Amino acid sequence: MAVQHKVGDFQLRTTTGNQSITGLGFQPKLVLFFHTPDTVNIVNQTANFNLSWGATDGTNMGASIFFSPNGNSGLESAFGAQCTTNCIVGSIDTATMWRATIVSMDGDGFTLNVPLAPTLGYRVGYLAIGGATLTGAKVGTFNASSGTQSITGLGFQPTGIIMFSAGRALTANPSSLTAGHVYGCFGMSDGASSRSAGFTFRSANLTVKLRGRICRSNMIMAAPNITTSPSTGYQYQFNLTSFDADGFTVTHTTGGSSLPICYMAFAGAATKVGNFTTPSILGPFSITSLAFNPASVLTASTWQSNFGVFGGMGAVSNGSGALVSTGMAVDVTEQLTVGGTTIDFTTTTVEAHHSDDTKIMRRFSPNPFTTLEMDFAHANMSTGAVNFNCTTPSGTLSVVNYMAIEGAAFTPPPSEPTGGSGDPASPDSSFLYNMI
Repeated sequence: MAVQHKVGDFQLRTTTGNQSITGLGFQPKLVLFFHTPDTVNIVNQTANFNLSWGATDGTNMGASIFFSPNGNSGLESAFGAQCTTNCIVGSIDTATMWRATIVSMDGDGFTLNVPLAPTLGYRVGYLAIGGATLTGAKVGTFNASSGTQSITGLGFQPTGIIMFSAGRALTANPSSLTAGHVYGCFGMSDGASSRSAGFTFRSANLTVKLRGRICRSNMIMAAPNITTSPSTGYQYQFNLTSFDADGFTVTHTTGGSSLPICYMAFAGAATKVGNFTTPSILGPFSITSLAFNPASVLTASTWQSNFGVFGGMGAVSNGSGALVSTGMAVDVTEQLTVGGTTIDFTTTTVEAHHSDDTKIMRRFSPNPFTTLEMDFAHANMSTGAVNFNCTTPSGTLSVVNYMAIEGAAFTPPPSEPTGGSGDPASPDSSFLYNMI
């Protein structure tokens, strides 16, 4: 049986208690959650930066949440939380929060418990993965250290891994958000190639404003520091250097100050991690030459023009700061993107967020933040390829990271690649525009 995948969304219940999500058609072993406090698609961004990621393997959980209120006159304001007690954490402000924990992985879905409920049925997106050939599945958390660090206890050698962090100390069952600098990142690796999309919010400073971002092609996790304006360094950065028999090894270039990192690792499904450049023309385009038939794809970007280029650091008159989007898809009817913008001007700040279940990626202008600059949708999967359709092209090109995950078995011809090149300076896939 092939690895099974499902992307969907649901409205989180507004009273405490259990909530069963059904209709998957299989029993999941892993679920990854994307969440913003929206009940419908947000065509234009809505004020306040609200974004969270979470994951569970049915027993272990992890979640990161980011929040910054819109329109702080002269003063930056940043909030966040990281926990291992919940797989979904959300908020609309620093005091109004909600949480969910995993109860069980079921034959046709999964069951959550909502001990702290929202007042509205906010949408939660998910990617669920299962199937008999998914031989390993583990969600866990480790504290980023320095040098070479081995994470063990998984019980299998991974074939793919996803990591995320808010760069904050762990808080059990958060019921409110505390102010403090945020060092967020979403990273992916197939063992040969790693990609990361990191961003930073400075908190409570009137004169030195820093909201920034970075994409890396040779690090699975990296976030800018806030010691200079503009920033030229990292709060943490490390790469995945090997998949091991009982876990994985990372090598730190900049020590992680013991910040907690959540990971979702799996085995039995081939993966490919790479990147492509955002489309500049309308119509279809593809990631090709995959050594397997993909069944799901994840995307992430902080919208830099190239890897290793710090963006948005320091307040300027036309605004600069952090832009981030993540997406998930299995086909045209099952996709979701969530993201946000937080920008510093010389006298004020602007924050916003967005979500859409008809697109896999969207990029908005920092000024004004309601202006859509670029978006594209997932179209379908085909033999060795992931296919998209650009609906809003842009001449401002940016790199987008992706992870494609195997579905059906596929043996490529000898001329096709069978894995990542290991060269962090170049994409590991072909990227084709089909101009009609």
